[in-house]
Amino acid sequence: MSIFITDIIKSYLDIKIQFPKRSNIPLEAVITAFYPIPKGISKSKFSEMQNDEILPTKKPDCDNVIKIILDALNGVCYEDDAQICNLKFEKHYSNMPSVRVEISEIDTHKKIFKFEEFLDETGKKWQKKLEIVK
Repeated sequence: MSIFITDIIKSYLDIKIQFPKRSNIPLEAVITAFYPIPKGISKSKFSEMQNDEILPTKKPDCDNVIKIILDALNGVCYEDDAQICNLKFEKHYSNMPSVRVEISEIDTHKKIFKFEEFLDETGKKWQKKLEIVK
């Protein structure tokens, strides 16, 4: 999943011309990854996974997902990911595998970037949603 996330974010690099450069501004990142529920599991485990009673402990590791996403946003959403001072990351199971990334200014709580990728209802085509706040 994380390699695809990087490809998606890198495909938006032409947008960086529209991005105001935010250097030396402390930022907060919230990344939420929704992993696919494995096939062939019991109905009770399926329900537990949907209700966050069982969380994904499989790869990719959270530190690898975080690094790939924050590095991909260098020069796009901020000058350098060293500006990320607060970070929250969560892994969940879902019928709809997806990832959400939100970047906000810490002082004002103003969201400056919101990105989401997810599989459509057929489970075959990736959809993307990008919101840029200038």
